[in-house]
Amino acid sequence: MIICTKCGAPNEEEAPICAKCGHKLQSVRRESDGASPAPGRLTLQSIGDSRRSRLPTLLRPYIEAWAYVLTLIAATVILLMKGVYWPLYLLAPAAYFLFRWRKI
Repeated sequence: MIICTKCGAPNEEEAPICAKCGHKLQSVRRESDGASPAPGRLTLQSIGDSRRSRLPTLLRPYIEAWAYVLTLIAATVILLMKGVYWPLYLLAPAAYFLFRWRKI
């Protein structure tokens, strides 16, 4: 088992990248001869497959950030339409600290 140096998540021995954060775990080795690669070896096809499977993981922070922004905008519009302004003084710093805590 390989532990990721970036996030500390455990990964399988053959994993080229961390399953949690996508950080590179080991360098890719090329086969010197034309023979088929041994099981567990990286090939260009397996690297392409791992990139496709990482796409949702890579997009997750952006999707989460947009969800927070849209929720904040909706709450602001609703409060402004109702004429209630005092929650906005609490909502703005709460959103700031949420973004800082989530590292978005």
